[in-house]
Amino acid sequence: MNQSACGLIRNCLSQEIKYGVVIETSIVKLWKTLENKYLMKSVENHLHMKRWLYRFQMRHMITIDEHLNNFTKLLADILNLDENVRDEDKTLLPLNSLLDEFENYTTTLIHGKEVSTMVR
Repeated sequence: MNQSACGLIRNCLSQEIKYGVVIETSIVKLWKTLENKYLMKSVENHLHMKRWLYRFQMRHMITIDEHLNNFTKLLADILNLDENVRDEDKTLLPLNSLLDEFENYTTTLIHGKEVSTMVR
């Protein structure tokens, strides 16, 4: 089972990253190696990720689904850094990131709400 899990993780990695962990035979060691190398929990990384979160904007020519998937990925990266993001911010940030053409939609969603939560 350990060997299968290691193989599965390696199959998901790019060639450059894969070569750095090819010698690991323990899933725990493999995961720790990847975490130590790529999941930097430094102050600089926290600030960088928060900057991306608070500057997140929808790009032209992508769908709402793609936009929300991008937001969800960014939010997951931030939560992996043990950052707390309030539920209200999880709701308002993607709404505020929408293009101006969605202003009526955004207003409709916000109007009359006492509590806002992210629905996905």
